Amino acid sequence: MNKETVREIFAQVRNELYFPPCELEIIEKQEKNSEMPFYVLNTKVYISLNSIPNNVDEEKYLRSVIRHEISHLHYCPYDLRTAHELLKSAYNACRDWNLAYFSLLLFSDLNVDCFYLTKRFGEIPYHVDSFINSRESGINEYIQATYEQLLNKKKKNHKYSIETVARQIKTVMKSEKNWFSKVRLISKILAKYNVKVMIPKNKIGASSGNIPLREDLSKNTLEEALRAFGGIKERNEAKAFYTYWIEPRLKGSEIEKIKEELKKGKGKGKEKTGGAQKEKGRESGKMFKPSSGTGKEPTLPTSLGKPYSSIPENLTEDLVWRMLWYVARAKRAMLIYLEEGRRPEPRLSILKYPVDWSVEDDVEDLDLEASLDEGKIRVEVNTTKWESESKEKGNNLMVGRVPSSIIVLDSSKSMEKIFDDAATSAFISLLTSERIGSNTATINFSTDYYTKEWGCSILEKEIALAINFNDMTILPLNEILRLAEKNQNKILISIITDCGWQNIEEVLLSLKDIVDRGHKIIIFHLRGGEYLENLEKINKINRIRIIPIREPEKDLQNIVIRETVKEYGKELINLKQKN
Repeated sequence: MNKETVREIFAQVRNELYFPPCELEIIEKQEKNSEMPFYVLNTKVYISLNSIPNNVDEEKYLRSVIRHEISHLHYCPYDLRTAHELLKSAYNACRDWNLAYFSLLLFSDLNVDCFYLTKRFGEIPYHVDSFINSRESGINEYIQATYEQLLNKKKKNHKYSIETVARQIKTVMKSEKNWFSKVRLISKILAKYNVKVMIPKNKIGASSGNIPLREDLSKNTLEEALRAFGGIKERNEAKAFYTYWIEPRLKGSEIEKIKEELKKGKGKGKEKTGGAQKEKGRESGKMFKPSSGTGKEPTLPTSLGKPYSSIPENLTEDLVWRMLWYVARAKRAMLIYLEEGRRPEPRLSILKYPVDWSVEDDVEDLDLEASLDEGKIRVEVNTTKWESESKEKGNNLMVGRVPSSIIVLDSSKSMEKIFDDAATSAFISLLTSERIGSNTATINFSTDYYTKEWGCSILEKEIALAINFNDMTILPLNEILRLAEKNQNKILISIITDCGWQNIEEVLLSLKDIVDRGHKIIIFHLRGGEYLENLEKINKINRIRIIPIREPEKDLQNIVIRETVKEYGKELINLKQKN
């Protein structure tokens, strides 16, 4: 089949079924039968000729498959939110994400092939007829038997258990129940008969293992998926969302390249962090057993903590999906904060000249340095602020001094239960700082630590903050000081922790030294473990702000945003994020 024939078939199907304008790309270099011959991503339709099976009429098969996939986009399940709600409904019935997704996949395919397309064109779809006539085994035999039952086209005898499952699913599909009830019942039937399934990365049954969705027609499919991803709060559900809705849509993205690099570089210390590689011959957690937060951990020296030169092998597997989840949650929290604040559309503001600052003005507007130039500060006598001039809409720049920022995240054992909320808050701090032009560095620590320097990309810093070491707790004082010395600007150091530092005595001296140098330290204190004695000691140091977080899931993210607003200024935080 030549390319011109493919274009004619695609044009025919587009006229038959609703399909918006898009770009067509025909793939020729691909292994035979590697995946379905049709998929959509970022408004581009890909058709692979080599994926068409042998012993079929190629034109009829391609036409039938395109009809099937397009029907998913505009009929069932339609969009990502509907699909995921259906998936959750199935999971609540069977408590198995793989089985739940298979139930949704089977329901969607049966709905499209046996009802929608059959009624629309008055015939059984060619690719379904081809599948029924093929020899199948395993999970595909269950699918084949179900198609035979629904289409009244029995071709061969199956095992009694397979026939029973197929008949029960037929009854569900032909009932007047809604989609959610049908998916839920299908998952219950499969669970009752102990049907085992692992969703493959390519073809399954009469269609692909992936379900096309309306978001696949958007210009940035991944960004659309991440918006929905940010609304998920529970870790297991987030992992399932990534597996079924995001990972299949990473083709050609920067995230896919990162995944491959992480796989290739597992545990290999090619890159130096903080000027030294992690010591060989000692793995974290081998010398002391970490506590879950009893407040009675042994005292450890700061020198015991070493820099990781690369991400440990056992931590890379879940790193990408967690990073994407934390980014999505952080962006969603920031968006909600800005929307609830009802701030006006930002305009270009240029600081023009100093004027007198009075007690009625916002304290954030007071320019201490300019006021001190006039001698000892006397309120409303020599206190000054900068008058700004607003320009037209469409600009997003404000001239002013922005402090640099070090985000320090505690990922020790005692933080395990609240780590997802803590990491999300660290991402909020990072993204907020980056969007207004602040220079940032990140440290993720437990026994050892992983640093991304001032000059590293934001993606590298996001990866660093997504790691959960789950070990002991040694605050890397020397690393914080080293980063502070490398930056000539004033620095805001945000530490998200439960303060269960096992090097607390060394910490007290170093923190005092840091604030004496003019830097600011904010500690977002979470109740991971109970470390009241440590907290009392830190509280005695002047100019260190400790902000208690009582309910991390409800409070932490908004508090991090609010405190960042205080430090950087509300006008800056409200600026639109650059594309």
